[in-house]
Amino acid sequence: MGGEVCMSRVGLGQQRRDVTAAVRRLLADEAAEVGDWATTELALGAANNPTSGAATRLRGTATTNGTDRAWSLVAKVVCPDPHDRQTPQSVIYWRREADVATSGLLEHGRGLRAPRCLGVVEAHPEAVVILFEDIGEVSHVSGYDDEEFAVAAAALGRFQAHYVHGPPLTERAWLTGNLVGRFRNACLPQLQAVHDLLWDRPARRRRLEIAMGIDPAPLVAALDDPTPFVEVLDWLQQTLCHNDAHVNNLVVRRSAEGGWDVWAIDWQMVGTGPLGSDLAQLLVEVAEPDLPRVEAIVLEAYLAALHDDGVRVGREAVEFAYAANVALRHASWVLYLLGLSLAELPQGASDEDVLMACLPALEHPGLGHCVAMLERADALRRRLSRNPGLEPGSVRGRPEHPEPGHDDGAAADAL
Repeated sequence: MGGEVCMSRVGLGQQRRDVTAAVRRLLADEAAEVGDWATTELALGAANNPTSGAATRLRGTATTNGTDRAWSLVAKVVCPDPHDRQTPQSVIYWRREADVATSGLLEHGRGLRAPRCLGVVEAHPEAVVILFEDIGEVSHVSGYDDEEFAVAAAALGRFQAHYVHGPPLTERAWLTGNLVGRFRNACLPQLQAVHDLLWDRPARRRRLEIAMGIDPAPLVAALDDPTPFVEVLDWLQQTLCHNDAHVNNLVVRRSAEGGWDVWAIDWQMVGTGPLGSDLAQLLVEVAEPDLPRVEAIVLEAYLAALHDDGVRVGREAVEFAYAANVALRHASWVLYLLGLSLAELPQGASDEDVLMACLPALEHPGLGHCVAMLERADALRRRLSRNPGLEPGSVRGRPEHPEPGHDDGAAADAL
């Protein structure tokens, strides 16, 4: 369902009214006369997000105060995933990007800049068109240099410091909560398939360990019961998280003044979470041997920005949130894919067929990294749990009855 198709379903008269209203907001002239416009389909770069329908650039001219002015905006379609129960608490709730765009929550402009929302069109019962200011070309090619990583991390720190100091964010039902628990819950049927067909069969399990060259047992155990990690994540200082802040969604470019602008796009998963959790996605594409160097750059820049804005948070708290999200969120995705493959096998499948179905996990470059990051997160968890005041301001007081991030229960509701 393309952007122009959805706009046309509103009707030509309504379409012109919506675009005219958006252009007038863009030009800050309620009397601007908007002429015709041309359209260009854009690449979304969001293959794994089923709610992103299409994006279209609209360009034209408008007459304002007797002068013709060029304008450009982007119409992005969001629509429900057919497998999504479409509750505001879902990880990928289809209307969330429209909700956050119209909420004013992102308009402070500190650190990260979000494209300004110029209007939301109810284009169809199962599609919404969001009209954004056009921030120019967005290249969906993964990779920053070291300076750009530092700039992106610092911008993220300044952005998130704003919400540490601000009012509570929990009043908005569409904000996601702790994604570690939610991702795990979303994968429960697939994790059960991994247990039934692989993990609870000692011979198959041992052959898999030999083939992988690692022992994933601690990772599987942590996904079976992530409560110890989720509890600590919930104790940490909370902020607003993009939750998909990888290099394709943080557009780093030089400003006209010679400084840096960092634009953040694709806010479908925005929610609350601990400081440091967004670093997992920021570093997701960085592989050995570059990861230790880039990780050190990112952590230093992120912490410096938080401290400069008066946020009292310790390095170990931030590192724990980062490591736990890498280990458990990314591993949930890998084991989800593995569970899907195993569930497709016929009853009574041979050991060889089962191991062949494991190839997606064997070929995934991140599973071994997840195991290593789990060890790191577990060591940090134990230190933070023993000494909540180890680093001033890094951990909130423990609630009398902590509630792990399993708040949505059913796997279908977490997707």
